[in-house]
Amino acid sequence: MPVETTTSSLRIPIEICEDIIDILALEDPSSLKNCSLTSRLFVPRSRSHIFHSIVLGHSDTVYRNGESLDALLSKSPEIAFYIRNLRWIVRYVDFLSRGLMQSFQMLHNLESFHLGTRPNDYSNLPIYLRWQGSEMDFLRPSLQHILQLPTLRALHLDAGILQFPVSYIRNSSIKSLELSHGELWDDEDGVTDALRSCPLESISVWFNQTEQVGSMTSLVQVKGQNGRPVIDVTSLKEISVPSIRVELFNEAWPLFQGGNLSKIKVYHIDDPLVLQRLPDYLGPALERSLRHLILDMTIREGRSASMSLSLMNSLSKLRGTNCVERIELILGVDTDMEFDIPMEWRAIDEQLAGDGWPRLRDVKLTMSPATFDSDPSSAFCLALRDLPKTHFTKLAASSKVNFDFLYDHIFV
Repeated sequence: MPVETTTSSLRIPIEICEDIIDILALEDPSSLKNCSLTSRLFVPRSRSHIFHSIVLGHSDTVYRNGESLDALLSKSPEIAFYIRNLRWIVRYVDFLSRGLMQSFQMLHNLESFHLGTRPNDYSNLPIYLRWQGSEMDFLRPSLQHILQLPTLRALHLDAGILQFPVSYIRNSSIKSLELSHGELWDDEDGVTDALRSCPLESISVWFNQTEQVGSMTSLVQVKGQNGRPVIDVTSLKEISVPSIRVELFNEAWPLFQGGNLSKIKVYHIDDPLVLQRLPDYLGPALERSLRHLILDMTIREGRSASMSLSLMNSLSKLRGTNCVERIELILGVDTDMEFDIPMEWRAIDEQLAGDGWPRLRDVKLTMSPATFDSDPSSAFCLALRDLPKTHFTKLAASSKVNFDFLYDHIFV
């Protein structure tokens, strides 16, 4: 039973005790339950950590199904106050869980919601939720309750979520949106000039199929002469967009036009054309707001020279009037087909280590060779490992720029 401790009987101020509980939450989370049993005064702070984040639908989590969460909240409904982050991996049994739906209706302080149908370890085959399908009739009201919470700040839609209405994004209070392989549905008919745009600050899009071009379009398109898009691009501060499909990269153009972006990541760059167009995409933010630029590229035999030349030319155009403080280059290399290391990499080294970057302080180069059946100790792989000694010598010796080189060999 909890010890009856009052404020007057504490020799240590409660603020100090709460600070200790905060530290335990980072160093020894399992001890929080004992803290909550030590004193009633410790219960709120301990619960704020114990129940801060909940994952449903994974075998390794405590509340692995909706009924167990319902049992907890039915016995102690005040615990719902402390739940801030919820990840729900939807399973077939959830379509029959009335207790789970009742639990969702009790959540009023949720800040982050991650909705998907597949765990990270891919231990189960995903199911697909079509938002307009009849199978969603049971789940939809409780999900709508969560999506309309004024406290909700982050939404992550994972694989398996199909036909998700863009109007929910427009009318939400979220500041961060992450889309992973799912599908959006434009459910807004007619012009949108009387509607608000969602003032997102961060968006990360992980689309890789041509069929998902429409989903990208639905976020940024303008209907009518004075129509407003679903998201307000002028409020964006961070974006992460794919370029594995040039069509997707083309549709992402409006995301770059807000002019207030401080962090931009372009990943899956596999086409020199994307690198050639990069200066135009970065232009609105380059001089006034862009601080952090991340370029994730794939280098392979047959395109190594053209990719390196395009990167060199783009960096040359970006030099001059800019406020970039950190540049990250992630080079995924297919090592099963060896190729000559491009001489342009030395020119890239000279550009990044030289003038034209008045605020540049950090450059990180990650070399990620992917090996299927080649020898990771081959001369080619060893040459990639030694790039700071052979091709990026100026950055490695620079006193103005902090150069971080990471060699991360991936076995496929």
